[in-house]
Amino acid sequence: MNAQTYLFPDREIITHGANDWKAFSIDGHQYLAVASFQDNNSVEIESVIFDVDAGYDTLQLIPTSGASDWEFFSVDGEYFLGVANFIDDQGVYTVNSTIYRFEDGSWEYFQHIPTEGAYDLEFLDAGEEKFLAVANQRDGENSYFIASDIYRWNGDSLVLFQEIPTYGASDWEGFMLNDVPCFAVANTFYPASQIYVFNGNTFSLLQSIPSLGATGIETFSIGDQFFLSIANGRSIFSYTTESVIYTFNGDDFQFFQSVETTGAFDWEYFTFDNQHFLACASYRDDNASYDLDSPLFRWQNESFELIDLVPTHGAVDWEFFVDNGEPALSVSNYKLGANHITNSVIYHFDRNALFAETLTQPEPPVLFPNPSSEMVNIQGVTGSGRYAIFDSYGRVIQDGSYSGDFSFRVSSISNGMYHIMFYESGLSISFSVAQ
Repeated sequence: MNAQTYLFPDREIITHGANDWKAFSIDGHQYLAVASFQDNNSVEIESVIFDVDAGYDTLQLIPTSGASDWEFFSVDGEYFLGVANFIDDQGVYTVNSTIYRFEDGSWEYFQHIPTEGAYDLEFLDAGEEKFLAVANQRDGENSYFIASDIYRWNGDSLVLFQEIPTYGASDWEGFMLNDVPCFAVANTFYPASQIYVFNGNTFSLLQSIPSLGATGIETFSIGDQFFLSIANGRSIFSYTTESVIYTFNGDDFQFFQSVETTGAFDWEYFTFDNQHFLACASYRDDNASYDLDSPLFRWQNESFELIDLVPTHGAVDWEFFVDNGEPALSVSNYKLGANHITNSVIYHFDRNALFAETLTQPEPPVLFPNPSSEMVNIQGVTGSGRYAIFDSYGRVIQDGSYSGDFSFRVSSISNGMYHIMFYESGLSISFSVAQ
């Protein structure tokens, strides 16, 4: 697949270890903040807020210390920006993260929050209740098993509400399930990530989901389906692994689809012109190369299919926003080789190319018998490549290669629902085993 089939670079911006973009709008005016993690000499540098509608003029420079994330939120008609500060120049991870309030056209200090290697801030507005989750990734070198914090708005400021054990937390995702506040945390240094639900008093564990070096979580809805996608950064052996999309079945999250990713660091879901997309930020590969493509997927035929590969270097974040009336994607390019002073890019969409093709695809392969107790046959397969079989928790239980139609044995597999995924197309087909 040729890169940049549907995206073209509209603007390059020199950034310093860009670790996050955050787009936000105030009174109809569009802004874009970049979290500057480091230049080549220091982490105690300034992060930048750009005025998008004014041609990306610099609105304000904010002193930060290993900035990992920006979070924009509003409470009672007031606007706030929080920055997660990861580390200082002395190598100390116990540094304050900071909340700023918008006053008279600029961002002014509002509140400090004590953090330890803070990697993400996530605000959740649940109506009367408002929460801010902090992902504390580490408190020292190789010290990842620490608590992350959830703060609650008390009417005047954010106060500590609950500590939750995490394992190298890199991302929180806040969302509502049946009008109930929930948070999901991506644990980078633990083989599972967790989902918590608010019971009226505290957030309690709803579910643990297998993950491999998880660095990002994204939730979204398509029709009446609610999804949760996990960016799996690496397995024990390789940065090339499967990132997994789950769907909520009314009780818990079950495997829906997985796609092959390399050094996945972030998911960004977005929609425009009635189409649904997922962009993945590819950080690095097994050869310590940061100059690699990041994949773009589109929802079609009831699953996400790869449609584009975008050139990036050390990509850690995508952000969808509206740039002077046009849909746009900004990518945080963290580094190129050893150089952290590099270009991050604002992409625009070639709508003519994107929507010229029909979304009608060839009929998917036919799987039979279903359910099965012995052999499963696949017919209508075109081409060749790799496949994997996943259980309902997203665990790989069998994989192999195919070339055209093929069969596989399920006699040693327990009863239940399974999914076969074809890596080359991203197509996933469900089947049942009944012994």
